[in-house]
Amino acid sequence: MGIIDQLFKWLKSKDRDSKEMNLGYVLDGEPKTKEDIGKVFKAFDLESKLDVFKPLIRSKIDFELVPSSDDNIKIGQSKIGGKPDLANTKNWPATNANKHLSFIGQLNCDELKEFDKDRLLPNEGLISFFYCADQDAWGFDPKDIDRYRVIYTELTDNLERIDFPEDLEEYSIFQPNKLKFDSSLSLPGWEYDSIDGVLSDKEMDNYIEISSGVENQILGYANCIQGPMELECH
Repeated sequence: MGIIDQLFKWLKSKDRDSKEMNLGYVLDGEPKTKEDIGKVFKAFDLESKLDVFKPLIRSKIDFELVPSSDDNIKIGQSKIGGKPDLANTKNWPATNANKHLSFIGQLNCDELKEFDKDRLLPNEGLISFFYCADQDAWGFDPKDIDRYRVIYTELTDNLERIDFPEDLEEYSIFQPNKLKFDSSLSLPGWEYDSIDGVLSDKEMDNYIEISSGVENQILGYANCIQGPMELECH
């Protein structure tokens, strides 16, 4: 949950009212159960608000990037960067101006299903992600629809690894990485309307610490940089 390993281990202090309180509790990793969430809320003196947050908890899939090479990644395997595996060599998406998009990564749903606790993803198939590496589009304006593409390939036995188009600059090509997955739980960030007015300023400081999450994840709540985008995208 973004908590620094071993930063606090049931350390105790006193506030202005000399009330003894827990400053922190460290899990070995991301919280995997609601009991884990409860321990963290108790440690950060947020236990009285736990019932408010329980219905908001979402499952997520964390992933770690492991640098590799395309030669060591099977066709159809989940990865970030490298060359995409597509069912048709003509499927590499481009903008309306015929500028090819950057390949971000691909997710093999068969690899993910054991970690997808809420069964939100297909059980099989490949999901491929492309985006304009020039980063000149936010993504919420309908006019930007040609600047990104998500391709779902239902069958993975007819995939080919596609070479990079000639018009892709070096900065538009990313190094390949294998992915290691794990499942855990996610809390809404402080910017979400669902928790507006629930926490005091002091409580919010503690909540920000425990809800920050990891850098790379699938599903759950986004780790926002400039606020949630769901409403704008909708």
